[in-house]
Amino acid sequence: MVKFGRHVQFFLENDHKGSDLYIVDYNEIRDKYIPNNKTDQSESSSRDLFIENWKTCLNRATVDFQRAMTQIWSTVFDGIFKSNPAESRGALPDDALRFYIQSASENEVHELLAELCQIHAAALTNAEALRKLVKKYDKDAEKKSEQVLSSTLLPIVYSANFTIGQSTLEAGLALLRGHFQGFEDVNGETNSAQEGVIGGGDNASNEMNGDISGEVEAHYRMLRSSSWNGPIIPMSNSSNNED
Repeated sequence: MVKFGRHVQFFLENDHKGSDLYIVDYNEIRDKYIPNNKTDQSESSSRDLFIENWKTCLNRATVDFQRAMTQIWSTVFDGIFKSNPAESRGALPDDALRFYIQSASENEVHELLAELCQIHAAALTNAEALRKLVKKYDKDAEKKSEQVLSSTLLPIVYSANFTIGQSTLEAGLALLRGHFQGFEDVNGETNSAQEGVIGGGDNASNEMNGDISGEVEAHYRMLRSSSWNGPIIPMSNSSNNED
């Protein structure tokens, strides 16, 4: 199994490279604030430090998701308003995206899709990193008969905007990808800019288009699976991917 910490590091160095979206530093929090049988800190001190730093990460992820999504919707509504101000009035999310697709250039729509993919990957990574950190802390705490934190911290991450906002992102991604698929069906072929978005293209094309095809899609699958063994990085001999 590929350990989660190792996968996040690879993700930061490759798929996420060049992005300004915040990613929880899973490895640092795990190594610094999960005792793992250390005896140099009291139970309460160790727990308080973990909670403080975990909540700092959650708050940063929350603020950054709000910033990124506000920027996305500003782009969409600015584009609609320039084309037809009446259509922007009170538009629901799906309608707004459809209006934007109709008014924007293919390159602009493609750029929006690339940005949504990056935000989605960051949101998934952050939600899963925070969940796994709590799980790992509790696993160590249970061994020492100390207080566990899942019932206190997991409700916070599950109600965070970057967790509950994933369904909105996925709906938007499906709509935009459907547009490019429809474009392919009508024209009989897919240009190189669209190829990386809807799943085709070589590595150079994927890199040009923000790595929003194979690697990031595999990243989504890994995060949603407790037994991911995809092709992104060499396999580990470990049987536990909770690293």
